[in-house]
Amino acid sequence: MAWYLNQLYQYPGYVTLALIALITWTMVWKGIALWHAGKHHQKGWFVVMFILNTGGLLPIIYLLGFKPRKDPEQIEEVVVEAVKRKAVKKEVNTEVEITPVKKKSSKK
Repeated sequence: MAWYLNQLYQYPGYVTLALIALITWTMVWKGIALWHAGKHHQKGWFVVMFILNTGGLLPIIYLLGFKPRKDPEQIEEVVVEAVKRKAVKKEVNTEVEITPVKKKSSKK
């Protein structure tokens, strides 16, 4: 048996502590990444990160490089504000008057 395996058997507390630290590290990163992938409707990333255990590396890669930067609600607010500004620049009246429609009488 290799000498390093013999060392592991002599100190089981350190091995247990290292495993607990690795599991905690992985669960934290995976939880954050899965939450973001689910929030942004990225099913492919969600499934891959849920199935593969990479010690937190894949979730970190996702969070740093592939997660969308803004919420869809924030993007919608920005678009609405841009449309309003454009309408003001063109001096377009954005208010529309609604007139009731008269029904035709069905008497013959």
